[in-house]
Amino acid sequence: MTTISAIDWLFSDTAPLKVELEASLVDADYIHPQDWDEVERLLSVAVLPPTATTTSPAATSPTRRSFKGPKKCSVETCVNRVRSRGLCKMHGGGKRCLAVGCTTCSVGGFFCIKHGGGKKCTFPHCSNVVQSRGMCKAHGGGARCTLPGCNKSSQGKGLCTTHGGGKRCSVEGCTKGAQAKGRCYSHSGDE
Repeated sequence: MTTISAIDWLFSDTAPLKVELEASLVDADYIHPQDWDEVERLLSVAVLPPTATTTSPAATSPTRRSFKGPKKCSVETCVNRVRSRGLCKMHGGGKRCLAVGCTTCSVGGFFCIKHGGGKKCTFPHCSNVVQSRGMCKAHGGGARCTLPGCNKSSQGKGLCTTHGGGKRCSVEGCTKGAQAKGRCYSHSGDE
């Protein structure tokens, strides 16, 4: 009686459980953590070649294969998990936005945030995208300014723009918040 490894059996053309394994995996480039047990179950069985005769089940001992988890993105410096095509979401893996000419990833359906994807604010008649707690920044979602008594949206360093958060105007001596091109509204026309 000859035994072959689970890996050799899995990639042979005559593997009867290969179909079961392929059916349990949604994406060939990525194995979801909930599917790891199923993969291990299918790979842990001691497998006999199709021509070999089987003896008793007690005569064969199952072999275990350690599973190293999900694949990493194929971009050299990236450590994110693969979504599809060997890439993470940031580098082009996963579903893309269906808007014509848009190459960003879709969020919660078929479109990116810019083209209407993602969850919407739960405040009545608001169509803005949720930040946190089911609401957009305007209605209380997202981080808040950490100064006591201020309930404005945090723009960076835990502060709103009034209290020093966010980017500042690039004109020397100006402490206002930057609006466009690194300048405040007052200095945006200056060149």
